[in-house]
Amino acid sequence: MDEAIARTSSLIIKLKQTKAGLLQDLLTRGLDEDGKLRDPQAHPEKFQDSPLGQIPKEWEVATIGEACSLVKDGSHLPPKRVENGPLLLSVQNMINGGFQLTEGDTRISWDFYKTMHKNWQIQIGDVLLAIVGATIGKTAVVRPMPPFTLQRSVAVLRGKIDTLENSFLHLYISSEKFQRLIWRKVNQTAQPGLYLAELASFYIPLPSLKEQKNITAVIESQNTRLRTEEAYLNKLKLQKQGLMQDLLTGKVQVRKIK
Repeated sequence: MDEAIARTSSLIIKLKQTKAGLLQDLLTRGLDEDGKLRDPQAHPEKFQDSPLGQIPKEWEVATIGEACSLVKDGSHLPPKRVENGPLLLSVQNMINGGFQLTEGDTRISWDFYKTMHKNWQIQIGDVLLAIVGATIGKTAVVRPMPPFTLQRSVAVLRGKIDTLENSFLHLYISSEKFQRLIWRKVNQTAQPGLYLAELASFYIPLPSLKEQKNITAVIESQNTRLRTEEAYLNKLKLQKQGLMQDLLTGKVQVRKIK
């Protein structure tokens, strides 16, 4: 069993490395009409210089502020906590790329919530980015959940419907390249932070919406494989834990284990 755990752990590491390299290629070379990576060496005429470096000629470049219909952050004031009301969530709810409720979540009054969201609402599919503290750069996507608002530590991004797929936006801001860029802009004080104006000024590549979806689908297939292997690894670890417990309690004798 130890051998299976080691083998699966090694495979997961390799899959993550492969995904990171593939993501870098997809965000700079994209996919042609046949679903293959474009080749800047074989076809340099199909590429152009841009603020992001060399990208396909079909692509455009815009700032996040230009490509998004929403760039907001959460409450800058500490609202009064109540027993019943909308949730007040934070970066603590950004878990494994998702956005989840926890036992420690607090609630605020409906009056505060309505004031906070008088002119805008958080929607399913919106992209979240941590912009304050040691977890700057952490990302998540909003899924169906009860009414909630956010603390100042989280920014909400939404791509323009005819310009930027939220799934592609999430992919890009999660990339190693973008993560390095935002940390260069972070103000290094007692509590590091990234201002919304700075976030909105970052450039993002804009393939066609069709290509954005195709790129996202390729990475999602990688994520599916990763999740499968990680689930298998967890299963192996639980089996080992159960076996060790049986050994300690005498339910299984050592000589019977082969």
